[in-house]
Amino acid sequence: MEIIHLSVDTPMQVHDSVCALGFFDGVHLGHQQLLKEVEHIAKEKGLKKAIMTFSVHPKQILENNDYHYLMSLSEKINILKQWQFDYFYIID
Repeated sequence: MEIIHLSVDTPMQVHDSVCALGFFDGVHLGHQQLLKEVEHIAKEKGLKKAIMTFSVHPKQILENNDYHYLMSLSEKINILKQWQFDYFYIID
């Protein structure tokens, strides 16, 4: 899985793929269902599979309050690696 950090200061390079967008904190059953749907669509259309998440929870930025994380970004990456997606985009 290629890990790609996206930020305002770096040019965005997004590959043709089916992408699941979310924070994926805890990777609960709803997240798993979304990832399965991405796998299904990617296989059907012959595209790569991608996950896009955020380095910090959007509520922390938008509402300027602390957010209690269930797992660190590195833990999240390790869990999501098991899904064998092609790309893992992280919005910094």
